[in-house]
Amino acid sequence: MIALNPDLTPKQKTDLTWGVTGIASLVSPISLEGAVNIAAINAKLKGFTPPMANIAPQTFSNMKCRFRAACEIAGILVQPGKNQGALSVVWKQLLAMVPDDWDRRRLSRFAHYAGQQGWKPEDITTEHMLRFLALLAHHAINGQEWDSYTRTCKTWNKQVKTIPGWPGTVVEIIRKRDPYMVSMDALHPVLRAVLLAYLDILAGGGDPLDGDAPVFLKGITRKSLSPVTIKLRRTQIMQYVSALVAQGYPLDTLASVDAITTTKAITDAMDFFFHRAGDKMATQIQYIALAVRGLLHHHITGRLRHGIRVDKYRPASLSNQFSDPRIDLLDQIIREARPQERGLVAKNKKCNAQFDDPRNLAKLLHLPRRLLKQVAKTGGKDGVRLAEIALAIEFLLMCPIRISNLVGIDLDRHILKSSSGKKAVFRLSIPKGEVKNKHEIEFEFPDHLARMLERHINLYRPQLSGAGSTWLFPSTDGGPRLYKLMTRQISGIIRTHTGLIITSHQFRHLAGKMFLDGHPVGHETVRQVLGHASIDTTTQYYTGNDQVKSGRAYDKAVLALRDSTKFITTKKRTKS
Repeated sequence: MIALNPDLTPKQKTDLTWGVTGIASLVSPISLEGAVNIAAINAKLKGFTPPMANIAPQTFSNMKCRFRAACEIAGILVQPGKNQGALSVVWKQLLAMVPDDWDRRRLSRFAHYAGQQGWKPEDITTEHMLRFLALLAHHAINGQEWDSYTRTCKTWNKQVKTIPGWPGTVVEIIRKRDPYMVSMDALHPVLRAVLLAYLDILAGGGDPLDGDAPVFLKGITRKSLSPVTIKLRRTQIMQYVSALVAQGYPLDTLASVDAITTTKAITDAMDFFFHRAGDKMATQIQYIALAVRGLLHHHITGRLRHGIRVDKYRPASLSNQFSDPRIDLLDQIIREARPQERGLVAKNKKCNAQFDDPRNLAKLLHLPRRLLKQVAKTGGKDGVRLAEIALAIEFLLMCPIRISNLVGIDLDRHILKSSSGKKAVFRLSIPKGEVKNKHEIEFEFPDHLARMLERHINLYRPQLSGAGSTWLFPSTDGGPRLYKLMTRQISGIIRTHTGLIITSHQFRHLAGKMFLDGHPVGHETVRQVLGHASIDTTTQYYTGNDQVKSGRAYDKAVLALRDSTKFITTKKRTKS
């Protein structure tokens, strides 16, 4: 259609064709054939960043602009990237009331759309915002319709609450996924007391072994769980109770462990998680079943389980000690929900696969240095945050610790310095009580990381809110940074600047891959670096990595044989 359009110049035809073919190559390996579906293209571009395709941000912006223009020529409704048309008088006057420039920008697209629809500010309701969301989802190419919708609603509500005479009312913000969690304070007082007492027992070591046990085992208490694990158990049990509430169980009827662990309740809760995961057997089901099973066992027997290994691969059965249909049901759920294969899960394998390309690995390894170069250009708080994330990424590359330990670094307790001066040696020392698997962390910083840390502490950290505390990564209230916030910031910066998708925890898997690629028998070193309790854990995770290297060696051998035999020909048969 573009090539046959007589109203277009050759240059315009070339530009529009480039835009169409460019978008087609990003969303489909077989190009855009047949009817163009803007919603499907938008869905394909979710999470996409220009570095993923090794193109400049401005190039990607131009590509989308040309594609939109081509769609308009073809009669396909598409929302423009920028609303350059004139605002209606009433909406122009409304935006003039907004004092903050960023807030005006956030409301601009909605204001243009509302004006085109003939809506008045005083009539805007939740329904109007949902129609705006539908427009973004089906007729816009930005891949961020939910973010744009949520940001617009929040900005609108902010103006309603802060600007006198704003002609509108607060709108409800519909979430992409309905929240279901209830708080611990909302539980029945009896159940809440039981759960808190159980968590205290897990943290305090539990009861000693007595009764039918050898003399040398009597009086030995169960090892206490780490604070991180206690927090996880609390969350898992609350997820289970919240699932029952979401399934229609009134909170006031859930007043005891027996009430929440009937066979019907267990079935209804697990069905909730199964359907919430898209009718898939999510690993979450196994973990929640394990947590509930531990609570139920303690409730039935009055004691914690001793000397019995229960993990995600080998759930133990206690049927030889007592029989209870609820325990049997949970055992069956745990068996069915456990991962079918050991080692790295699919998403972690996919993450590591990015770094089979040495260019991608180079992007990540050199990113901290690139970010620090941008700090001076960016300036202000944004520049300081950039320097902070650069330090965090370098930490994860050099010392692949868990994100909870990274944000929990206390400069007074965890950073040891040999002496003053430029040649001082820095060491990270985290006691085992603060580590998930109870293995202490001891790392000596390489020189460049020590200097980077020192520069950050002296130059950038004092400019952060909460810098009066001793946390390396302080939050605005003076406490440690929330690990969920930190991992989002790290992943976001990496994706924006490199196009790579990796979480803070996946740095640990990358660490194993990087070292074993160069040192195939270095599993013990990886075990020590990652703090695995057993070498079996290390080999279990990276067996697939060994298979890949073996496959490469095999391919090289076959190709070598092909080269060595290329001049050997079969002897021709002679006619008899």
